Amino acid sequence: MNRLKISGIGLLAGVAVLFSSTPVHASGFLLKMNEKNWKVDPETLGWVQEYEKQFWGNKEVVFPSSLSVSLKNISAPAFIEQRTVSGIDQKLAEAYLKKKITPEFERPNQDVVIDQNSEGKVIFRGFGLEGRALNWPETLALLKMALAVSPNEVHLPIERTPPHVEIKSDALRQQGIQELLSTGETNFKNSPDNRVTNIQVGLSRFNGILIPAQTEFIMGNILGKVDETTGYKKELVIKGDKTLPEYGGGLCQVSTTLYRAALWAGLPVTKRKYHSYAVSYYNPQGLDSTIYPPTVDLGFMNDSPNALLIQTMTTEKGEAYVNFYGTEDGRRVTLMGPRYYKYMNIPPPRTEYSEQLALGETKKVGEPHQGFQASWFREVAYGDSRKKPLKEHIYSNYEPRPLYYLIGKEPEKLAKKANGDLP
Repeated sequence: MNRLKISGIGLLAGVAVLFSSTPVHASGFLLKMNEKNWKVDPETLGWVQEYEKQFWGNKEVVFPSSLSVSLKNISAPAFIEQRTVSGIDQKLAEAYLKKKITPEFERPNQDVVIDQNSEGKVIFRGFGLEGRALNWPETLALLKMALAVSPNEVHLPIERTPPHVEIKSDALRQQGIQELLSTGETNFKNSPDNRVTNIQVGLSRFNGILIPAQTEFIMGNILGKVDETTGYKKELVIKGDKTLPEYGGGLCQVSTTLYRAALWAGLPVTKRKYHSYAVSYYNPQGLDSTIYPPTVDLGFMNDSPNALLIQTMTTEKGEAYVNFYGTEDGRRVTLMGPRYYKYMNIPPPRTEYSEQLALGETKKVGEPHQGFQASWFREVAYGDSRKKPLKEHIYSNYEPRPLYYLIGKEPEKLAKKANGDLP
């Protein structure tokens, strides 16, 4: 799997403290890996320390530690200058990354065997995932550079180990199913039980689905009926300005994971709608795709030379995965973002009275959410240099939402009767 374009600089660092002669950016920067990102501020985290260093012109003079040389207690040559410089404490930075960041993406590679039974049903043994590990020397060197140049973001240098994909079915091989092309990932940790059930049921509908070459995938066509007869439970969905329980609540986790797999596979997206407001399950914001067929759907074209095969999985940690298998054709994907802007304040709390609730009953139908706009940019460069690259602006406009309650009231007819207005 090599469709992902990795950004990073191959530098080496083997020192305990990483120095820069300029101050660190006051607001910190983003550490990025694929679509994941983490905001860090070395100064706030206590990584940045000031140190006394010796220089000959612009070159640092390093004395052997065994000599315990310091310009404070010896007479140094006039051309040796002592300066105060800023540095990142390597141990503190490494400890923070290992505790807060690397557990979210580091993993061993997982192999998969793909076959078909006598009825033609696709059978998976295992789930193909690339292994990922942080390259520590390059990471620490990039942090050092960040002190000097104050970037907005730093792309973490990742060492990737592709999974072994064994295709045992001749029929699948003949359709071009050879290797892992992309993986879409989302996290639904802390979801209510009903939402977890809906995500698992929804993902299962797409496991083993083949998308022929040069055809459009429409999610709703495969999803089918969504109600209690097809295994779904009632959970919260966004309906207009309210968030209410309905069968299939949580299926947007499925559509968003499929959407991200399509993005990383470099496929043209034909249908995609962002959510009305920013939902925490789809962080980082701006790469979500809601689903409510037939009115709102997800679609993309399989413009690859052969068929695509979908594999889906959830984990006990609340992770959702979608894999696309097919034939590598040399395309490369660069995904840049997010950029958040045009923030909108949370509106004042809202209360309405409803005859659908018992008298005095209170029901929360909306959580407060700040509004903002989000932008990502995707570029797909093709193996055939004669083919024009695909350049896409991914735009989302998330509305501000108030804290919203419904309060039960007495039906109008009963109220009038009580007041003697009705016979």
